[in-house]
Amino acid sequence: MSRRHPNGRKCLNCGTWSHKVEHVGYEYCSLKCAVLYRLSQAPNEHGCLLWTGPVNHKGYGSIYHYKTAHRAAWTAFVGPVEASAHVLHRCSAFYERGDLTNRRCANYQHLYLGDNAQNMRDMAEQNRCNPTHGVPVQHSAEDIATSRLIFQRKGGKHPKSHLTEDDIRAIRVAVGKQCDIARQYGVDKCTISHIKLRRTWKHVPDEAVVSESDALVEQTVYSKLTIENVRFIRSSSLSNVQLAELLGVSRPTISEIRHFRTWKGIS
Repeated sequence: MSRRHPNGRKCLNCGTWSHKVEHVGYEYCSLKCAVLYRLSQAPNEHGCLLWTGPVNHKGYGSIYHYKTAHRAAWTAFVGPVEASAHVLHRCSAFYERGDLTNRRCANYQHLYLGDNAQNMRDMAEQNRCNPTHGVPVQHSAEDIATSRLIFQRKGGKHPKSHLTEDDIRAIRVAVGKQCDIARQYGVDKCTISHIKLRRTWKHVPDEAVVSESDALVEQTVYSKLTIENVRFIRSSSLSNVQLAELLGVSRPTISEIRHFRTWKGIS
């Protein structure tokens, strides 16, 4: 069996003998060498030193404990980075929209520290918003920096959504079998269940104003009850059990109506 060399291993970049370095491994004598070994030998036309090692699913260079190569480069050549700080690229403006080449740049002279708001402002100013899933480009940099909908459109604004916010409110108050409701809206029964339990579409409030015309739609589509029945239920002194037997509905249905959780537009 071969024995480990007493001086450790040779650094792949500079040839120095060394033992294992924390967060770098046995192959290199320092983080600086680990970064330099995977950088292109010559800069491209924009002065970027591109990462030649592994790349993650977003197009950024990937390295060990530091997650991204440009973050590791800043740590190696400039200094430590706080966990909440962002290492941003100055060279993004040199590339056309959709060209992700600059994400592999690990030239520390092209980098600077910022926060998430600064990252969002850069994205807006350089027109790097995704037109399908991002905030529209005409928004100001300040709006984008403070927006909670930066990366993804929610609810009915999502291009793949089959439902709207009004549909969600109607589904939540709908009475009947979930399979029937799902068939009406062209979605799966589990989708209806998640909506009613508020597991999805959480951003849609329940406090929407429901008009009497909306209640008429609810009457004709979802329920055996009429508006007169609803008014009778709310004004009656009978118990929920008695009203349920009288009108041929379930006791929870009577309770929901009396507590204005359904048929909200009827006073």
